[in-house]
Amino acid sequence: MIIPKPPSFIEPVSTPLFGICWYGNPGDGLSLVAYCGGGGSAATGVRNTLTVRVVGNDLVEPLQISTGDDIGVSVKIIQNPLTQQLHLFCALGSRVVRYQLPEGRPTGEIQVGDGVNAVAINAMCDTLAVGCESGTVKMYKISDDTLGDLPVHVYEGHSKAVCAVVFSPREGYLLSSAKDGTARVWKNEECIEVLTCDVKDPKAPPPKRVTQVLVRGCAFGDLMGQLVYTIASGRRGKAYLAKWGMTPDKKHYKCIERTEVSPCPISAMCLSEDGGMMALGSVDGSLILWGIEKWRALKKFPEIHDLPVTCCAARPFSLPLRGDDGNIQ
Repeated sequence: MIIPKPPSFIEPVSTPLFGICWYGNPGDGLSLVAYCGGGGSAATGVRNTLTVRVVGNDLVEPLQISTGDDIGVSVKIIQNPLTQQLHLFCALGSRVVRYQLPEGRPTGEIQVGDGVNAVAINAMCDTLAVGCESGTVKMYKISDDTLGDLPVHVYEGHSKAVCAVVFSPREGYLLSSAKDGTARVWKNEECIEVLTCDVKDPKAPPPKRVTQVLVRGCAFGDLMGQLVYTIASGRRGKAYLAKWGMTPDKKHYKCIERTEVSPCPISAMCLSEDGGMMALGSVDGSLILWGIEKWRALKKFPEIHDLPVTCCAARPFSLPLRGDDGNIQ
């Protein structure tokens, strides 16, 4: 493992991680990192945990929550804009559990009935979307007091497991990506667009076999849902970051740029809350910080991890947060 130079640092953990998020509030400066994972055996003991750490304050002990027999694979922190209550959602097997922060007290769960790979919550904190192993995307109504028992929408269209789901900040669009080579844009009760991702190298001869395309990450690049990013690769070979823009008639999305970002598959992706930077993790353990405006890598950490990157989180805002030393990246 390569040791990064300050202000970067390494925080050792005792088990594999499968989900991570970085919450930041530029108003009060609060900065939280949550991560989930686990593993073990009957001999060593099972250590499936969910951890929440206050960034920049070593005096506050990290909050550690046991998740029992289930390993967390996706985690999100969001603040209700009306009540200011902080919530944490974690995908655990075939259910999603909500915890109230800072106490870490569970306040409800949803039995999805299918393996959950990804979760997303809209800006008003009243709708939860889950991406499932079966390829379905389910949407639930939620509030500070209740969680919906049954989905209000079940979106079907992906033919393989869903890797990521995300809401647009406004206009009510939902975006999902999957191992079937596509990302899909949903609105109300229907799929309004299928984005078919390409991993063909324009400089290489045509492949002898059909390549399975995995779209492991997706994001909206603007408030209104008119700009989309996808990251796609095969099980081997180069990874491509694509930018999709809505056509002037607002009926379709068109790929306006596709760029090779890694010589090997990208296994994790996260766009910052302000849309200015993207974190990309690859199967060779490398990490890339991608600048959206300049559309190029701002910094690379080659093989910073010994194993493939399973999850990553971009700094939410470029504005200072608690614990910053003035060197913001």
